[in-house]
Amino acid sequence: MPNRILLVDDEKDFLDVFGDWLDYKGYAVTKARDGAEALEKLKKGGYDLVILDLMMPKFNGYDFCNAVKNDESLRGTPILVLTAVPKANGMQTNDTYGISGYLEKLTDHTEIALVIDRLIAKSKMDSNKDDSSPN
Repeated sequence: MPNRILLVDDEKDFLDVFGDWLDYKGYAVTKARDGAEALEKLKKGGYDLVILDLMMPKFNGYDFCNAVKNDESLRGTPILVLTAVPKANGMQTNDTYGISGYLEKLTDHTEIALVIDRLIAKSKMDSNKDDSSPN
């Protein structure tokens, strides 16, 4: 069964093109146009990774990250921020927003694929550790 990715961006063209590329790479992709729609889909479960833009109307990427971080049932979901906002412009990683990785949209697709695979593998390994620990 392919790994499931929730792709979140308000730009339809990006969702279509990048979603098609993820599909070509063998992932099962679900798309959302803003953070509120993404949160609703994420709560239904089954995603291995969220790929998230920051700058969206209504419920933006920062709001989404805070909502996931504050929901115990969602907190372990890996989030890869893929955005046009340079990291130096203020997005912090795990401690502040609970994100697992950060890339700019102009990053080479080969690097993006490597990061996606690494984050999914780490999440599954962490999940297996949690499942095997004594209660």
